[in-house]
Amino acid sequence: MSPIKKLIFGLLILTVGLTGLAGCQYSAHPYMQNVRTIAVEIFDNKTLRRNHEFELTHRLERELKAKTPFILVKPDARPDLLLTGEIIDYVKPALVEDIDDRVIESQVVITIKVSLRDLKTNNLVFEKTHSENAELVGSRGENEITARSEVYEKLTRWTVSQLETRPK
Repeated sequence: MSPIKKLIFGLLILTVGLTGLAGCQYSAHPYMQNVRTIAVEIFDNKTLRRNHEFELTHRLERELKAKTPFILVKPDARPDLLLTGEIIDYVKPALVEDIDDRVIESQVVITIKVSLRDLKTNNLVFEKTHSENAELVGSRGENEITARSEVYEKLTRWTVSQLETRPK
């Protein structure tokens, strides 16, 4: 093999290797390549269950700090992006009851609506609604708090993943 072919082959191998390494890291949507800061407003809560909006917002902020390159700032700090949301539904249906109508197995289902706005252009990047659920079985020591915590984790992961993919 000629030296030029060896060089081209070596560069090709290097390019493929570097591309593979780059794929292992967070990849923001191309629209957000010039974005540095993001803020999250405390979620609205349209349900009758109070104070869940604070825990969900806190978990989302923690996920954004841990999984994205964005700098999390307060909404009044003029961020590049503003993430807003609302809890639009929270239900806990019984899935299995015993002969005396006591709930043996239940579920927590939470539906949220999130919006991302580019504050530099005031354009809406996306607005989406999403539901997650978690089952709870009392005989396994599970309760509504543990199920709700699992749902919050799923919702925060989903929300952050929307920053990585092309908005639809």
